[in-house]
Amino acid sequence: MFRLTCSILVGSVLTASLAAQNWTEADAGQLWTDAQVTVGTGALATIAGSIDPGEDADLFVVRVDDPATFTCSSVGGATWDSQLWIFDMQGRGISFRDDQGGGVYQSTLTGQFVTAPGHVIIGVSRFDSDPLDDSAQELWLDSPWGAERAPDGPGAANQFTQWSGTTNIAGAYTLTLTGASFAYAADPADEAVAWAWSNVSSPSAEYLPSLNYQHTPTGELVTIQRVGLGRYRVDLGQIPGTGAFHVTAFGTNSNTAVVESWGGIGRTVGYVSTFDASGNHVDSRFNVHYRQGGADSDRAAYCWANDASAASYTPNLNWQWNGNRGDITIDRLGVGVYRVTIPGLSTALSSEGGNVQVSPYAGGSPASPVYAKVSTWSASGADMIVNVRTFDVSGAPSDERFVMSYHQDAAPIPAHVGSGAHLWASNSTAASYTPSTFYSDSNGTVGPHGQETITRVAVGTYDVELPDLAPSNASIAMATAHGSDASYATIQTWVSGTNGGTRVRVRTWSIGGAAVDARFTLLYLTDDAAGTPATSEPFGFGCAGMGLTADSRPVLGDDWLLRGYDYPAQSLLGLMVLGTSNPDVPLVVVGAPGCYAYTDLIVIALVPPGSPLYSVSVPVSPSVVGASLYAQGAALAPALNALGIVSSNGMHGVVGDV
Repeated sequence: MFRLTCSILVGSVLTASLAAQNWTEADAGQLWTDAQVTVGTGALATIAGSIDPGEDADLFVVRVDDPATFTCSSVGGATWDSQLWIFDMQGRGISFRDDQGGGVYQSTLTGQFVTAPGHVIIGVSRFDSDPLDDSAQELWLDSPWGAERAPDGPGAANQFTQWSGTTNIAGAYTLTLTGASFAYAADPADEAVAWAWSNVSSPSAEYLPSLNYQHTPTGELVTIQRVGLGRYRVDLGQIPGTGAFHVTAFGTNSNTAVVESWGGIGRTVGYVSTFDASGNHVDSRFNVHYRQGGADSDRAAYCWANDASAASYTPNLNWQWNGNRGDITIDRLGVGVYRVTIPGLSTALSSEGGNVQVSPYAGGSPASPVYAKVSTWSASGADMIVNVRTFDVSGAPSDERFVMSYHQDAAPIPAHVGSGAHLWASNSTAASYTPSTFYSDSNGTVGPHGQETITRVAVGTYDVELPDLAPSNASIAMATAHGSDASYATIQTWVSGTNGGTRVRVRTWSIGGAAVDARFTLLYLTDDAAGTPATSEPFGFGCAGMGLTADSRPVLGDDWLLRGYDYPAQSLLGLMVLGTSNPDVPLVVVGAPGCYAYTDLIVIALVPPGSPLYSVSVPVSPSVVGASLYAQGAALAPALNALGIVSSNGMHGVVGDV
């Protein structure tokens, strides 16, 4: 047992908190590849929208918190004959129901066929618009209409790619959910990070890159489509398109890759071109890494250098980020020589020098590749200076655009989401060495921090041992050549290394495709959390419409912020209760039908029913990592039942160190 310090927060946030529990559809997609991701914090109560004329269905990504309590219902939320569907994140069927029965042409789905908590796609369509596979086979049979069923049609095992029919009549709906939460918590303190390894060089159609080597913060799956010889469209899902998009060529050959463009409204789509060493378009594999935003205080920055010829300028503000510091500026010091100034990111008084990644930007449909690399980076007073060199297809200095990212800490990913390592390979000819600790860092959980080593296997071939990081679990490796010469770096592979860590093989080339010994920077990321992640999950049911959610997670040294909503108007006072176990007791026997007790009542605090907010201060004590906390909202409301008390759903928090 440990002591919790609790405080009551009162503020005028009721309107915002109520709105945060509902999602309003805005042109939701009709296929699993463009299902609308619900973005918000905590429990998701309703989804409201309309199927417009000419549409098949509306699809949404949500998170099932507890399959045992999950429901999705259109009963009372539509006046037309609706159908409800659940699919997995790869577009394969999980559950379907047409009618409730008894003359009710709406329905309710449960979590009986959902095998575990996690992201799913829920869909609503008008009768008889059904999901079909590539061969126009139904995933489900039409009947029995009133039963909830797993896929049982001729296409039951297949991914759906189309619908059997559209509607010419608009239909508004409200879906009511329990046991679910928003798919993506857009926490402004967390940078949005995505990546993928394009493991198929010549796909015949849009495909899913290997699931062991891709990641998005929303739970969506990355898709890649070949749009021409050596040209690819990479869809990273519904995250803001104003971040930094990087690419590194992958494989044993000397092919190279450039960024054509990226962005989008509502989702991020990037375009990549790949070339052989002679400068010709060629189908080739590559790695992409994307990051956007973060906390104001994050020791990181990025920009798109969008003007290759300007003597001095501020790069496009829509595609640069430097936390709460000043705008990034760029000076052109000579042909293909640029100085990037990042205000306020000096490492002069730090033990960590950070890492730089640079990618060449060639614009749409480039005829030949361009090259970009980091030549130096260092502190200058209060600022960080990054010097970049760019070259044309022949290796001559050339004014070119580029994408630059800098981060000081071990990895540019929230610690509760993933971990990583970076280093500067500063000695291109040494047989084996330990890179500078000032420019190396890691925060994985496999082995010792900061024990990276580099071995030169052959000319321009290096094995980098990362003992602290796992070799897969949705990982990616990115490399940038370093120095002033005309060279570039690629990733050949990454595999299990010594004692369970990761070994990354990096190749370096002269422009023209000859193997050459060269320096480089390396960034490696995985979705293994950098410690024990704290979790906060809603469960159970509220009565009288009451709900409880959480605006944060119970992390050591931080506050677990609990927020109630929809306290009844008849409430005389509000309560927040907290304990360390869940008795799961129905209160019908004491006069409160539909209400449950989800905590053992160790702490009871008063809160205003109009602003039911509560803060739990988690002590900085490693001994409490893994401990469970159970919270529940309640209200004194004598007019609503014989007990005079109504209650919310429960919140289960598990204390973590990240």
